Amino acid sequence: MLEGAERISKYEWLTKWIPSVILLPVCIFFLMNRGQITYVDQFHKVVHLSGQGIFGLMGDIPSVLGGTITQLLVPVLLIIFFYVNYLRKWLQFSFFLLGHTFLNISMYAGDAVARKFDLFGPTDKVHDWNWMLTFFDALQYHTQVSNVFFILGAVFFLIAILVPKIVP
Repeated sequence: MLEGAERISKYEWLTKWIPSVILLPVCIFFLMNRGQITYVDQFHKVVHLSGQGIFGLMGDIPSVLGGTITQLLVPVLLIIFFYVNYLRKWLQFSFFLLGHTFLNISMYAGDAVARKFDLFGPTDKVHDWNWMLTFFDALQYHTQVSNVFFILGAVFFLIAILVPKIVP
């Protein structure tokens, strides 16, 4: 064998798809159980609230937008980091996290009228998506907004599963 040569198994193509095989039923579970709160949603709640705290230093409007922005920013930064560092399995996880973030935002936006979503804090706490959609005079479109976020979540789940095909 040559010095520095890399030994490649004839099954290497198969091993890079193992995370995708694991992610597939997980993604299907989350898509089929739309609206069901899971432990992953609790993670999103912590990220959302921390974003509101950070952006809240800039005023009321940034505070309301900051939770959702931070929820999206965390997985996007992870995607960039893992892509740059050629960490394909973690890149897949980050795309999955971004997809799940969109599903979480979909639930929250869909709750803009009913406002039954379990918010952290006092009962008179502002519901971000109710406030945003009312501000933009789009509250009657809360279902369509929710569906757009749900579709984006499904798209990023698909990207997560196809990372071995897309990323060299």
